[in-house]
Amino acid sequence: MSKINPKVANRRNKSKEEIANERIEYFVQRFSKEHLYLAYHAAFPLSLTPELLYLLWARFQKSIHGEVLNIPWIAVGDILLSNLCDEVGHELYEMDLAVRTSLLKRLQEDENFGQQRINELSGFLLDYIRQKLQSDDPDIQAFAQIQRWVALAYTKPSQVAHELALAFSKLDNQAERVRLQSLTETLAEPLAEFQPLLTSVLGMGHVARNDFKVVTASSEQLLKESVYPLHYPEPQHCLCINLNCPSPKRPFKEHPCQACGSDLLLNRRYRVIDTLVQTRNRVCRLYDSVDIKDGNKPKVIKVLYTDNDEIISRFDRGADVLINHWVSGIPKVDKDGYFYIEFPKNQTLAYCLVMEKIDGINLEQFLENQNHLPITEKQAINWLKQLTIILRDLDEKEFFHRDIKPSNIMVKNSNQELVLIDIDAVRAITKAVLDGKTIATIGSDGYMAPEQRIGRAIPQSDFYALGRTFVHLLTGKAPNRLEQNRNGTLLWRSIAPKLSKPFADLIDSLMDWSPNNRPKNTAEILQRLEQIERNLERQQQVKQLLIFNKVVGVVVLLSFTFLVYKSINPEVSPIIAPTPSIQTLTPTTTPTETPIETPTFNTNNQKCRIRQFTNLLDNSALAKDVVEILQDKRVVSKDEEIRKIQQFDVRQLNYCDLNIYIRLSDNSIPSSTLKNKIADMIKNRFDYVGNIKVEQLL
Repeated sequence: MSKINPKVANRRNKSKEEIANERIEYFVQRFSKEHLYLAYHAAFPLSLTPELLYLLWARFQKSIHGEVLNIPWIAVGDILLSNLCDEVGHELYEMDLAVRTSLLKRLQEDENFGQQRINELSGFLLDYIRQKLQSDDPDIQAFAQIQRWVALAYTKPSQVAHELALAFSKLDNQAERVRLQSLTETLAEPLAEFQPLLTSVLGMGHVARNDFKVVTASSEQLLKESVYPLHYPEPQHCLCINLNCPSPKRPFKEHPCQACGSDLLLNRRYRVIDTLVQTRNRVCRLYDSVDIKDGNKPKVIKVLYTDNDEIISRFDRGADVLINHWVSGIPKVDKDGYFYIEFPKNQTLAYCLVMEKIDGINLEQFLENQNHLPITEKQAINWLKQLTIILRDLDEKEFFHRDIKPSNIMVKNSNQELVLIDIDAVRAITKAVLDGKTIATIGSDGYMAPEQRIGRAIPQSDFYALGRTFVHLLTGKAPNRLEQNRNGTLLWRSIAPKLSKPFADLIDSLMDWSPNNRPKNTAEILQRLEQIERNLERQQQVKQLLIFNKVVGVVVLLSFTFLVYKSINPEVSPIIAPTPSIQTLTPTTTPTETPIETPTFNTNNQKCRIRQFTNLLDNSALAKDVVEILQDKRVVSKDEEIRKIQQFDVRQLNYCDLNIYIRLSDNSIPSSTLKNKIADMIKNRFDYVGNIKVEQLL
């Protein structure tokens, strides 16, 4: 096996870095420091669209210190068309890996931004792709997943390393393996500490390319080791959970707590890192923790500090459901994940429940993140179906939840799946429940069913809370902030006018004052949702058919009109292609130099009237396409003559003939060489072009 000389490899890497820095410096000289600030931010996403870059420009107008950056809006277009970006698809751009790495390094080192801005960019990108992760289009969904990994790589590298290794181990498609290898190479810097993962994924990527010379024999084994167990970075400190500890923040490996004597290694495997949530009365807290027997894998520990028998009983019941009656859609708990601990000089026990850490946010936070904008009907149907299935599975185990609300529902970042949390309120469906006897009142104001308020909760009480939860999601307003009529019916439909009537009717039926008028079971809800989806799909098909018929009608009418016009006027008049006002200038004098003219081609080719990419019929289609090419070339071309083009105008004559007028930045006369370059460039791109004349714009 041939080996690459390390010095040669180093020179190659250095060369790439130098070239990248030269491109960046040229960009700054050509534009401004403010343009560079936006370029820093543009480097964070793996791929860019004009929309995404505009949102970055609008969102990050200030430094982390609150200073205005004064980035002009035109910087959006300047960056996409500059030498920093390559167009890889229609309105899709990517930066060269070395350029992207250099810009991100500068962003982190710049005192105006630093790691804080990286964290802000990560949150921004996660919010941007959240809806796209639910797309029906698998390509959009896959693209969003890649952007998600990019967003998390700089803030949660251990999680991304684990997910990449797991995803790669499941792939049997060669093209997908190559794509994932390319992504891993891109994220090599933030994932540098996970060397086994990098070695294995890069090695198996070469297998996918049939490049066996560079594959190590242990790549497949390394990949397996990268998946389970994956060792997460070791925290610097841990937390003593004794509420009376005078100094709870302790060194990570300390045991026991030197400040109060309490156990820091809970159940001989868990260490608490930080507090996530605490109740006002301090009875219950959620802690961020790690499992040292599972490579410091993140966990959540729910700790109950009380000697109240009723509260302990409810906590026991929730633990029992999670451990012995688990269903998909609620948190997982290890078999040994429920225990209690004692503290020195304290008679009150602390009951601990260790659960999987769900990477996501609850739906209350989800609404806050999008400024309380309502979710779409399509998303609501998907989420309602998910929650109904969770309730169905709980019902089959003879349990119901009793405290459904947005803050008790989490949405995973990875796949937008919902998880129903806070299982303490779960109640078994006993004879007392079915007989309507009074039981303990548990629930939340605004979501609690009327019968639940008087201690007579039944499984249909969850339907009421479910309906109220979706009113909150579909209007952006909490139910207790909305008006009700005399019958207790919530007046919400006027705030969500875009919903279909059948779906709005279903939500209202879930919230009916009488449990007898609500759906009888989860099967009825799922059946109605299925019918609603079929109706919406049928309506969409009809809408698409109507649009298609209209387009066909317009095309036929235009074709007929043109044929009639041509029969009356055999000579077709010139068609002037509209271009941006800063570039279009009609020549006012006759050109001073003999124009360069290409050989005569067929000038009646219909392709000249069809826009590229969009395939729309347009009499000046060729001229408009040429305008876009000239716009790009004068920015990205390395040819000094082409980059001197300051203004231009393109006119389309007789279908495929073109007159191109250019003005140079120094007002010099365009040379015959430049004219030939422009003509050849257009002929190479459009093999159906007719005669091309390139003249000076005066």
